[in-house]
Amino acid sequence: MNIEEYMFVADADEKAHGRFSESSVDHICAQMMKIGAVGFNGIFATEFIDQLYSAYVEQYESDRPDVQANEVGDRRRQAVTRLENPFDNNNLLSNSYLTPVLQHLLGDDYILASSVLVTSYPGAKDQHIHRDYPPLFDDYDICNTMPTYAVTLSIPLVLLSPLTGTTRVYPGTHHNNSTDEGPPTLGNSISVLPDYGGCYLFDAQVRHGGTANLSDLFRPILYLVFARSWWRDAYNFGCVHPVNIGASSLAGLSDGTRRLFRFCTPTG
Repeated sequence: MNIEEYMFVADADEKAHGRFSESSVDHICAQMMKIGAVGFNGIFATEFIDQLYSAYVEQYESDRPDVQANEVGDRRRQAVTRLENPFDNNNLLSNSYLTPVLQHLLGDDYILASSVLVTSYPGAKDQHIHRDYPPLFDDYDICNTMPTYAVTLSIPLVLLSPLTGTTRVYPGTHHNNSTDEGPPTLGNSISVLPDYGGCYLFDAQVRHGGTANLSDLFRPILYLVFARSWWRDAYNFGCVHPVNIGASSLAGLSDGTRRLFRFCTPTG
């Protein structure tokens, strides 16, 4: 698959307006629905990603008692993000380029369903191929034709490369739920490698897996799951709240961003 089919960057006019054109949004969403994943370059300022990385190191690579983390594979750790500065940034949670895409895919009333940081440490092996959530219904014919109900926005906090690894996605598998589903063919996969300040989206039902970390660097990726307003993740979090935001951070958000949290109970 050609990289132009799933990687996008704003043109000069779109950059001047700070958003993709309507025709670009239509094309991006068509590819998202076809492939199950799309990537973007140049969405966030590199200085802002620097801030996120510094906060990640301070908050999640220390022994803070308020950080709950769990192992999610070989040398991989996941922690629910505490949405405090700089993770409570309006441009992060309601990005002007990405919001129209999410509205097109999920409807205007979509919500933030979860926010986690997943770190793959040096030496981490290829992750098992999986979907993040089980099918909604036992009738696979319904599952294979239903519209998108949740997507994951993935924001790498380091520059990804074949050495650091990334997420390997198997295009079209979000339309192929079945009881006799075998392992997908590696040759039919794409490994999304956005630039520093880029990001990627993937569908809740697309099959994927993190690739090995062959470098000597941590590979932290921020995952924000946006969903239709009726959906909740009852599969991955158990008794842990998938969205952790304090009352002061919530109050400091714009009205448009705050609506993403309308079903959340703030902490503190």
